[in-house]
Amino acid sequence: MKIKNGICFLLCLAMVASCVHHAAKSTERQIFSSAYIARDFGEQDWKGLVWAPYNDCWRGNTLHDDAMDISHAGIKWVRVFFRSDSSDAALDLLVQHCNDAGVKIIAAYKKSYPKNDLGTPGQQLKDSARLAFLVARYKNNIHYWEIHNEPNLHGRYWELGKNAGQGSVDPEAPYNKGVHNYVQWLKLAYNTIKLQDANATVVLGGLSSYMAEPFVKRLTAEQAYQYFDEVAYHPYATTPDKVTDSFLRFKAMMKTWPAPKNDLPVWITEIGFFVGKLGHKGLNNEAEKAQAMKSMYEKLMANMHWKRPICWYLLHEEAPGKNYFNLTGLDSATGRKIFYPAYDTLRSMNKGWSYYKQQQMLMMNASPGAAIHNDDKGNSGGAR
Repeated sequence: MKIKNGICFLLCLAMVASCVHHAAKSTERQIFSSAYIARDFGEQDWKGLVWAPYNDCWRGNTLHDDAMDISHAGIKWVRVFFRSDSSDAALDLLVQHCNDAGVKIIAAYKKSYPKNDLGTPGQQLKDSARLAFLVARYKNNIHYWEIHNEPNLHGRYWELGKNAGQGSVDPEAPYNKGVHNYVQWLKLAYNTIKLQDANATVVLGGLSSYMAEPFVKRLTAEQAYQYFDEVAYHPYATTPDKVTDSFLRFKAMMKTWPAPKNDLPVWITEIGFFVGKLGHKGLNNEAEKAQAMKSMYEKLMANMHWKRPICWYLLHEEAPGKNYFNLTGLDSATGRKIFYPAYDTLRSMNKGWSYYKQQQMLMMNASPGAAIHNDDKGNSGGAR
């Protein structure tokens, strides 16, 4: 009997392996014709946040506390990293807390080993299987999947041959081969997601404003626009005006894509200002950070004709002593939670998208000599 059971077990394993292999081969050759139709989000959906890491980060602060802080600020969307090695139990708890708080999730998926390169066929198969599992598991809760994070930054997030040959049209240049590998993984992820949930929206991994242009040019050459439904961008800069200019430059880069891809909605899945010094000097104090945040949100909304979330980076760092971009933190002297002025500012901005866009327009029209941007729909936008 033990021998018979052992044989049956091995046969089952072989059948599962065959099915997985067949599914993987299908995703390699098939480009799904997505039923995707771009639609505007609600008036209150502009308020987003990066929430990471999703664990108990310091004494007395729980995942539930974080979710309530997010909800009380009127934040409607959180961007959370779904890593291939994330615990299912931790992700289940995260999704449950978001559901309870009325907060929607855009899942930024980070691949399994090697985390910054395409890997072998076997490694690609393993990663696709994990992604397929996650999409199927959270199909009723998560409908937006962002593929990786800032893949245009060499080494830290993707292998781009130390940027060697950047700007070259030679497909064998190390930089171009690196972009090609990202596009191959993007294609595999796109097909894997659509196979599990045909109605899911696949979002191009949020590109950093640093080194964005050469990467977008290679995406265009690779026709990567076939493998995503919407786009994410991180227009980090030192002032609200420079953030807006960065966003508009990125929109201009997209114009090289064929219609309707040249007019895809753009998510801002990371943006923020910091206090102190992180490589370069930031703002002087928390009050300045709050003022810059408010101005930035208003200027970006005035220049976005698709309503998509603008995700502030971030709720808090893992270590309580690091403030920088934080909305919440810990008072080391008292051990009590701190709500920084930026949190209060974001919470007080409780009007809808159209209100802030109109207010920004009125303010700019009242400013003598203000230069008005025009977006690609011909609508007036923010002042330079």
